[in-house]
Amino acid sequence: LALFLDPGNYSGHGDHSHDGLKIVIVLLGVFLFSALLVSVFTNIIGNIAGAYEKGSKRYKFNDHILIIGSRRVLPHMLETIRNHKVLSGKDVLIATMSDVPKLRSDIRSTIPDNAFLRRITYYHADMISLSLIEETCADKACLIYLTGEEDDPDHDSRNLQCLNYLRELCKGEGPVIPCYMTLDTHSALDVIQYKKKDTETRLSLDVVNTNDYLAEQALVHTGVLPALKAEEKHRRARVVIAGNSSIGRSIAKVAAQLCHYPNFSSDTRTQITFIDNKMKEQMDYYV
Repeated sequence: LALFLDPGNYSGHGDHSHDGLKIVIVLLGVFLFSALLVSVFTNIIGNIAGAYEKGSKRYKFNDHILIIGSRRVLPHMLETIRNHKVLSGKDVLIATMSDVPKLRSDIRSTIPDNAFLRRITYYHADMISLSLIEETCADKACLIYLTGEEDDPDHDSRNLQCLNYLRELCKGEGPVIPCYMTLDTHSALDVIQYKKKDTETRLSLDVVNTNDYLAEQALVHTGVLPALKAEEKHRRARVVIAGNSSIGRSIAKVAAQLCHYPNFSSDTRTQITFIDNKMKEQMDYYV
């Protein structure tokens, strides 16, 4: 046992009986424990690296940007953060239910900035788990984006549940935390608008409807919608929408905001027409 555990006990002096067997035992102990030592440290480093790659490793964050979800807009969001004078120097934490290694690879292929990529950390987490949301240090974040996952049939309900957790975690004293949340349906947006505001939380919520955003991009950046000026008193912006759909409501809402409210008077307004089956029953809802 002494030779096996401590090869330094081997000596060529004194009793030379069984020297051959002794050297075998000594060498066996040297190789065995050296191999175990290397294997242990290799496994420790490998496990840490594997946990990091899979998004299961957790860290402490402060004054970071928290993005919950990985929708298709994520690469564009990260590119905007990278080019921002203030936000580019902050750590970015992405909590997602999707495949983290694949997402990491996709982000690396779209953003050729290794220095910025090193500031991004990925968590594999379910947004409707309070314990996992706590691990994101949301109460210490400087900015939160609640986007949800792509093609998630429960997108809005998950986002609303996650929002409740965030509001609970961000109570108490401290700076206001801006939070931007996306919703796919107008019914969920109506729930947010009519829900009583929580005055105890530090979360400052701004809700973006996905279809409203798409309608804004189509109507604002393409120039298809005429801008009415104050002197054009007897003109109207006529918008005809074929199809009673969610995106149709968004186009009507955005068109009204762009043309009607900024230069509103009794003579300058929009005229929005819906064409579809059974629109008479839907008319009061739109009004």
